[in-house]
Amino acid sequence: MFFLTVHDAVLRVREKHPPNADKSCAPDKVNTTVTVHLPEGGLRSRDTSVTDPAVAGGLLLLLLLLLLLLLLMLLMLLMLLMLLLLLLLLMLLMLLMLLMLLLLLLLLMLLLLLMLLMLLMLHMYIVGCGECRCNRFDNLYSYIFMIMIINQSSLKQCEKD
Repeated sequence: MFFLTVHDAVLRVREKHPPNADKSCAPDKVNTTVTVHLPEGGLRSRDTSVTDPAVAGGLLLLLLLLLLLLLLMLLMLLMLLMLLLLLLLLMLLMLLMLLMLLLLLLLLMLLLLLMLLMLLMLHMYIVGCGECRCNRFDNLYSYIFMIMIINQSSLKQCEKD
């Protein structure tokens, strides 16, 4: 492709309108449109328009690549948002599990406190205020609790009385 330089364009304008010419006959505007005569004899403008198939195809390819890049960026953004949502759900699940663990620990402590209270009540039931009440074991549950709690000294004291 033949490109016309700016220097050649200035020379052509000066050929049409020399600087020492009579100013009275000079036109108000100088036509600066430059055409290049190619060796084939065709006439072609210097600026390349978008209607040129090679330029239009290149621009279309560039536009498609930019659109593909934008689509890829949107897909990556969507994947990042899904990952953040999954991380948030995982943290929420861990928080819920921690809350359930604390609730289970509280329930276990309440159960332990209730068992200690029952042992204290059974001890007060069996030993009483210094007097032996061994004759109160009339059911099986009381007998099982007696075997679990009472030590040898309590049993010996009850046998003496």
